[in-house]
Amino acid sequence: MLHRTKGEKVFNVFNHVFMVVICLLCLLPLVNVLAVSFSSMEAASTGKVTLLPVGFNTTAYQHILKQDLFLQTFFNSFKRVLVGVPLNMLLTLMSAYALSKS
Repeated sequence: MLHRTKGEKVFNVFNHVFMVVICLLCLLPLVNVLAVSFSSMEAASTGKVTLLPVGFNTTAYQHILKQDLFLQTFFNSFKRVLVGVPLNMLLTLMSAYALSKS
């Protein structure tokens, strides 16, 4: 068995609490954006939405899915990934090789 000192135990508790706080600080803005997207337009524009939706509705999602814009954006992103990632990797490899030589 591993015997830890009192200081190590206190540090581990503080470290865990600190990491949970950091994780919450990273997740709260995403929860807010999700709540705004499900809230009514009036509540979102007046700033009444925090972490829970006010005036729950799905009209924004219905509008996006109803239009062909969703598919067009998806395919543009897919093409960007298929072309952009290999191109960026190639340029990075060429630059790294050039920088590694003296």
